[in-house]
Amino acid sequence: MGTGRQSSIDLEQRKAHRLSSYDDANLHALRELPSVRPGKVARARALVNDPSYPSPEILRRIALLLVGKIH
Repeated sequence: MGTGRQSSIDLEQRKAHRLSSYDDANLHALRELPSVRPGKVARARALVNDPSYPSPEILRRIALLLVGKIH
């Protein structure tokens, strides 16, 4: 059995390896996504052209959040 220090180092190395593998998998998945998603672009265009978006309630909530961040 290893010392407490060695066990701690081994644990950190295993964590680092898992994180590296996880990051590699996420990066691969991200690269597989299309750079433009037509459905999302169409929705964004529709929202930009909608004079009632965002609603007054959403604007009020955002304003309250911003005021909270300022003070």
